[in-house]
Amino acid sequence: MIHISKMKANRCESGFSGMRMMVLIALLGLVSMGFSRSNQLSVDMNLNTEEGLPLEHLREGESALEFNLGLNQSSVPPSADLSFSETFTLEAWINPDGWGGGPNYIGTILYKPTIWLFIIQDHPTANDRSLILQLRHNDGVSHSFSPVGSIGLNYWTHVAASYNSATSEVVIHINGIAQEVSFIVPPSGPIRNNYSEGFELGSLPQGMMNFTGVIDEVRIWNDVRSHGEIYHNMSSMLSGDESGLQLYWPMNEGGGDSLHDMSGNGHDIRISGVDWTWGTPFFTTDIADPVPTEILPKILVNTFPNPFNPTLTIQAELWKPADLQIHIFNSSGQQVWSKSVLNQSMGIASFTWSGVDDTGSPVASGVYIISLSTPEIMVTQKSVLLR
Repeated sequence: MIHISKMKANRCESGFSGMRMMVLIALLGLVSMGFSRSNQLSVDMNLNTEEGLPLEHLREGESALEFNLGLNQSSVPPSADLSFSETFTLEAWINPDGWGGGPNYIGTILYKPTIWLFIIQDHPTANDRSLILQLRHNDGVSHSFSPVGSIGLNYWTHVAASYNSATSEVVIHINGIAQEVSFIVPPSGPIRNNYSEGFELGSLPQGMMNFTGVIDEVRIWNDVRSHGEIYHNMSSMLSGDESGLQLYWPMNEGGGDSLHDMSGNGHDIRISGVDWTWGTPFFTTDIADPVPTEILPKILVNTFPNPFNPTLTIQAELWKPADLQIHIFNSSGQQVWSKSVLNQSMGIASFTWSGVDDTGSPVASGVYIISLSTPEIMVTQKSVLLR
C-alpha cells in the first residue's frame, strides 16, 4: 500500500539538481510575503471563507483543538485499556503559541497522575524549552526530557514519547527523529498502578498547567512504537484498527462539543472551553502494511532551538550512507554558509551553525533557510536568528 505523506513536508525526491534553486526561490518568496509558517513551512489559514461558512464545511478532516489558559473540560474516564504499567507510546501534533501556565510555564499535552507529557519554558534542573515525560513508579517519580530548545513556539511539531518498563527506557521523538534524552531522576521499572486514573487533554484537572495553542492527531498505544512506525505514520491518518492502538482522536469533527475516538475503544468525550481551528491535512494509510523500500525516507531533519542565538543545532538522520550537503540561505536567497560531508554514514548526525557566514563574520538577525541534501533528496527548514 502506497503511503502518502502529510503536506507539511517539503521534499524533492527526483530531479534534485535541477530543482534545488527553484524550490529555494519559492520558499524564500513565501517567507518574504510574510506568511507564518512552521518548521516544515505549513501555512496558517483563516477559519472562514468570504461566504462565512463554518469550519466543518470548508475542509473536512483538517480541524484541530485550540487551548488557552481558561478552564476547559476534555477528560477521558478511567478505563482498563488506558491503564499502562509495562509499555506505552503517546503521540500528538502540537503548535504552541505560548508555554502554558504555572510558575514554570508548563503546557500539558496529556495527563494522568501517573503519566504526564508536557512542554516547559524553564525549569531549575530540566532542559528549558523542552518536552518532558513524567512517570510515577512504585518507588518514586522520574522525569525524562528532550534537548534544550527542541520545542519552539508558533510552528507545528510532532512529538512522541514511549516507555518500556522491561528496559527502563524512555524514547522521545521530535519530528520523527529520536532525541538524546536527559533525566532529573531516570525511570526505573514498572509504572505505578493507574487503573483508576483517566486522561486529561490539554490541562491538569481544574484547568491547571494549560497548554496554549493547537493540538491535533492524538494517539495512545499500549506498546513501544518503533522508529520506523513513528516516522512512517506521523504524517498520515490511521485506519483506527491498528494493533496496539488504544485511543485515537483525529480531531476532524470541525465543530461541536465532542471528540470521537476512532480506535473503536469508545473513548469519545465531551469538550468545553476550547475552540475548533485549522489542523493539517492527512491521508489514510495502514501501518499494518509493510513499508515499501522505495518510499522509505532517505533523510530527516530537525533544527533547534528556534529562535536561536548564537548557535543552531542541525540534526540529520540518513537511512543509508550518502554525500551530505548543508547550505544556509538568508531571506534574500543569498547563500551565507555551507558544509559538505562525504559519505555520511546512516543514522543520526548533529552539526552546529554559529550564525556566521563562510568567512567567519557574524550574520544579521533574521530568517534563514536551512537546506540539507543528498544526490537524491533535499529537505528544508526555516530558522530565526535573534541577536
